[in-house]
Amino acid sequence: APALDAKDRLAASKLHQGEVATAERLANEVLTASPRDIGAMSVRGSIELSRGDTKGAISDLRTVLQDQPESIVTIRLLGRAYTLDNQLGLAEDLLRPAVQAHPNDLDLQLDLGRLLGQRGKTDDARKVFESLVHAQPGNAMYLQGAVQAQLAAGDTAAAEATATAYLSSHPEQAASHLLSAHVAEAQRKDEVAVSQ
Repeated sequence: APALDAKDRLAASKLHQGEVATAERLANEVLTASPRDIGAMSVRGSIELSRGDTKGAISDLRTVLQDQPESIVTIRLLGRAYTLDNQLGLAEDLLRPAVQAHPNDLDLQLDLGRLLGQRGKTDDARKVFESLVHAQPGNAMYLQGAVQAQLAAGDTAAAEATATAYLSSHPEQAASHLLSAHVAEAQRKDEVAVSQ
């Protein structure tokens, strides 16, 4: 088994380095010798997900999660696989408790916020993104998500305040100007939208 463990670690390392073919070959070698090897299944599930094989990814990642229920990486990957497979309810059922169990994991929160926005749960998405902005006020991705969620929820005043904060902290980013224009348009302030 030490040789399989070494191959598992090497496969994960190669995948992380972008050497997908080598990672896949190593994972398949491990799975040939040990069909239920969790490390190799995790690598294979990640590769399947990157190739759009959501069914294969879901199968492998669910097996990994049964063995490692606290693995945040696996939770996030499985959440993405469910989302890409249009199983949004399963993705939400997976991510919500994970965010509650790991409230300081901002990546998990980001995944949940995006999913809630995609599902049209604008108030819930807004709460998640506003929490992210509170945790990291200058993070452009969080600010963008908050503005979009606030606009979707119909709160143009909050969206304007967040867009202003985004614009002032990231004036070099075209997205900050675009979001400010969207907010102004939502408020029917044509003169502000034109000046942005």
